[in-house]
Amino acid sequence: MTCVDSLTAPALMGSRLGRYEIDSALSGGMGAVYRAHDVETGAQVVLKRVYAAGHANRFTLTACQTEARLLSFLRHPRVAVVVDHFHDPDGGFTLVTEWVEGFDLQRALWDRGKPGLPVVEVLERTRETCEALAYVHSQQVVHADLKPANIVCGADGSVLVDFGLAVQVGEYERPDAASGGTARFMAPEVFAGDPPTQRSDVYSLAATIWHLVSGKPPVYGEDTPLSETVPGVSARLERALRAGLQVRPEQRIASAEEFAAELGMPLGEQRGASLTLSVEDPGVPRDLIEALVRTAAAIFEAASVSIGLVNPDTGELRYVAVWGAVAKEVLDIRVPAGQGIVSAAVASGEPEAVPSCANDPRFARNVAGAIGYMPVTMLVVPLLRGDRCVGALQIVDRRDGGVYNVADLPRAVLFGELAAAALE
Repeated sequence: MTCVDSLTAPALMGSRLGRYEIDSALSGGMGAVYRAHDVETGAQVVLKRVYAAGHANRFTLTACQTEARLLSFLRHPRVAVVVDHFHDPDGGFTLVTEWVEGFDLQRALWDRGKPGLPVVEVLERTRETCEALAYVHSQQVVHADLKPANIVCGADGSVLVDFGLAVQVGEYERPDAASGGTARFMAPEVFAGDPPTQRSDVYSLAATIWHLVSGKPPVYGEDTPLSETVPGVSARLERALRAGLQVRPEQRIASAEEFAAELGMPLGEQRGASLTLSVEDPGVPRDLIEALVRTAAAIFEAASVSIGLVNPDTGELRYVAVWGAVAKEVLDIRVPAGQGIVSAAVASGEPEAVPSCANDPRFARNVAGAIGYMPVTMLVVPLLRGDRCVGALQIVDRRDGGVYNVADLPRAVLFGELAAAALE
């Protein structure tokens, strides 16, 4: 990690942000990034500060908090742990990540590139990075700022750091927001203003490999064979890079797993903690009901999705499967009949869009208080089998900071019909 000037990261060395004292500025493509230490524990951390002021953005700092909450639950040996997040007194948002001791691949390229790094070394780092990407993508998270500087090589291999949280406050909506090296690692559709996706992460990974082996990032539409200028680039590596660098995302390699396989390095069994949980015996196949909440989270860009089933004798709603940052807290919660917005939808059999939970008199504040999460907006779809309501699909909080409204209901109802049919 490298120092940057005060225009990129304001000079705050020696100052405090919460319980963290800033030690030095670090490079950061989006937002200001600092190395700091926890004054209570002495632990070394990285602070990333994000601002919305001055951006013509559709995202908010509330969305940053939603995304940070999800990131804080990711656990994988190839992914840096998010240890804290909070709003700044000056109106920004700070994400606190563990410090990974080691060197980043951009530094390795500067120090040892001739002009690139050995292909064998780069491929090993690529396999490790594919493990990290496969995990975060499986949890419906996109890195959004993959580049050599964000892959740190530690004692136990590569670790993915510095998630592109600033995407949540509009950095990607303006092509002029891309600067320095970062722009060359952006997928074309992201540079043009589209939101980042798993396929754009794949593009960034392919661009990173190209940069590391050749000493310079690729140019959009590059057609000169890399093997002609870089010793050790095989035909297989060339094909995989071309497939990962396709300008049109629909023609690009779709996933990190597929990219690793194209390189001849298929990934093994996936490690890491899942954001999807279900009760021991939900009454239906667990892999099915977990797939339903996970898929709904992706489709509706939600912070949390749950399925509750109704006890036919008592009318009580039991949450049997949950995806999201509060999965452990929500799982197996039981809500009495007639209590809260979801129970009201179950009783009426009608789907509901709730733009503001706080302003809805039916909102079950006691339940929200018990799990420690206050939802902002939600969609509720009763799961109907014939004329009976057997449960409900609950979709909570848009990750871009927007609200759910009646325009979202047709898709939600269709998904609810699919879920009810699958669970029958």
